[in-house]
Amino acid sequence: MRKLVFLLLLFSLPAAAVTMYRWVDDNGLVHYSDTPVPGAIAIEINEVQGFKPEPLYQSEASTGTQDIESSNRYDNFAISAPSQDQVLWNIGGILNVVIDISPSLRNGDTIALYYDSQLMSAPGSRRRSYVLNDVFRGTHTIRAVVNNRNGDEVQQAAVITFQVHQTSVR
Repeated sequence: MRKLVFLLLLFSLPAAAVTMYRWVDDNGLVHYSDTPVPGAIAIEINEVQGFKPEPLYQSEASTGTQDIESSNRYDNFAISAPSQDQVLWNIGGILNVVIDISPSLRNGDTIALYYDSQLMSAPGSRRRSYVLNDVFRGTHTIRAVVNNRNGDEVQQAAVITFQVHQTSVR
């Protein structure tokens, strides 16, 4: 019986622990790998770690219905223009915003677009492209949200931060 328990423990060890290797290169950068490298230090990792970030914005009405909403999520919902950390030069105050969503927007769902935390879309909007005026120098944010027919947030695109620069004439 002891031999059987020992064998079971022996075969379960590789699933419970993983050997990783850590080394520092000539430039002082620390590297990690599952393949040994000359001079690397072996590190035992006992369990897989995970992380699930909380959404940046969440309406109070949607907090209790996350399981239901996860089945109503879109495969792709993102702002494709402007892009994250993009620097726009001399746009004359006019910004084109493009939203990608797939599958197509479901009946009853709407898109809300926020520019610097101010709602820019009309209530009940289903548009996927916008032209915003009076977007001048500085750092700005764009946020898009899908709301269901009750106004509850179903899904949010990643918040996009971008900068507008204007050439100065002296």
